[in-house]
Amino acid sequence: MGDQMNDLESEDFSEKIKEGTNYLIIGVSGTTNAGKTLLVTKLKKMFPQAETMCLDKYFLEPDDESLKPFIVPEVDHVNWEQFGALDMDRMLQDVDKWRAGYSDHGPGPMPILIIEGFLVLNHSVLTEYFHKKYFLTIDKETCIERRKHRCYNPPDKPGYFEKVVWPMYLKNRKEMEAQTDIVYLDGTEDQDKVFLQIAADIKQLIDTHSS
Repeated sequence: MGDQMNDLESEDFSEKIKEGTNYLIIGVSGTTNAGKTLLVTKLKKMFPQAETMCLDKYFLEPDDESLKPFIVPEVDHVNWEQFGALDMDRMLQDVDKWRAGYSDHGPGPMPILIIEGFLVLNHSVLTEYFHKKYFLTIDKETCIERRKHRCYNPPDKPGYFEKVVWPMYLKNRKEMEAQTDIVYLDGTEDQDKVFLQIAADIKQLIDTHSS
């Protein structure tokens, strides 16, 4: 599970800290229904000083006129699996506001921002902010089964998963291949195991900064 993990003491991470970041920003992405939100909830409990941002909160309203170009005729449904369905300008403003608030952080627990969402590792600006990146994977069959138990607004149309969700997931994941610092984790494994690994990583990052 950790074979693609970079050394936490790497020169790359050390340089980010030396450049003056007084905080940590962690990116958590993955396949839809891979367990991202539950994982982030557990991390928030482990690190009370952490704040979280969820990409899902930045979806445009279903009746937004700007979504019309993204309607997929075959299923008569908006393609919600791409940046055109999201207000990324607003999200970046919120992230930058958080960063500015901790630019002169003094004594106390190290500020942590955990940004979660299915496309957060695909965004060229966000990827430059992350001190650590995680991607949870699950197979197609598991994804289908888990998605049955989720409620979406608007609801999925028949055929949306096969024609849009899964093909877009494969496309979006391929776009991340150039990033060699992403830690891929198996979302079908015991959730506590995945959580404890990431929690240990964050603790080591904090210790590295403090030393």
